[in-house]
Amino acid sequence: MTQQFISLLQYCVVFYIVLTALFYLLSDFIIFQPPQPPRYHLNSNIQFVTLANGGKIATTYYENPHSKYTLLYSHGNAEDLGTLQAYLYYYFQRGYSILAYDYEGYGLSSGKASEQNVYQNVEAVFKYMQNDLGISADRIIVHGSSLGSGPSVHLASRHKVAGLILEAPFVSTYRVKTRFPLIPFDKFVNIKKIAQVKAPLLIIHGKRDTIVPFWHGQKLMQAANRPKTFFEVEYAGHNDLIQVSGAAYWQTIETFVNGLNHE
Repeated sequence: MTQQFISLLQYCVVFYIVLTALFYLLSDFIIFQPPQPPRYHLNSNIQFVTLANGGKIATTYYENPHSKYTLLYSHGNAEDLGTLQAYLYYYFQRGYSILAYDYEGYGLSSGKASEQNVYQNVEAVFKYMQNDLGISADRIIVHGSSLGSGPSVHLASRHKVAGLILEAPFVSTYRVKTRFPLIPFDKFVNIKKIAQVKAPLLIIHGKRDTIVPFWHGQKLMQAANRPKTFFEVEYAGHNDLIQVSGAAYWQTIETFVNGLNHE
């Protein structure tokens, strides 16, 4: 009986190691799912940011001359600049300036998406906004949706920015499916970085989100510094926050932006 137990235990250990290794090798394929083909074509509103490795990041910028702040938007998975146009334009119509970009491997951006590449991408765009567009860091509001919460938290934890808005954010990518860390590595570990963010924070999360469960937003809210605001959308899932919350979505963002301190 003891020998059988030991053999079973050894089998479980080997199975766990193999499964963990396989998951690690396939993790980028699982995490990053860019639309194929891209949902837009090259046009006059697409500008490219050159990376240190020579790669190109596609960006689009809606500049509103009446806006005090500019939002730096990091989109969710299975999205690119083409799928965002209506959303970005609506921001513009409401009086905001907003710049969005595609991660490497998404849309017309070159390269391949990975955690480190995404971090480098958002840093490059942030630098571009300051050096080329003349927007100071304290006038930039970092806004990330779902997957975009990873680069957004990363950026806001490293730089002094005006504010941070997170929609349907996750504690980390691998804990989207489980509350407990079952494997010895993870990616986009927002829960470890959120406490380093000094900027005012707004989290928006649907209570019926089945892709990134609501508890992720709660955990991040608990770990974050003040000032912080949590907008719970009672009947919303992952992709219908605006549709369900309606005018309250934009009112919440407007209240948050108006509350930012800047002389």
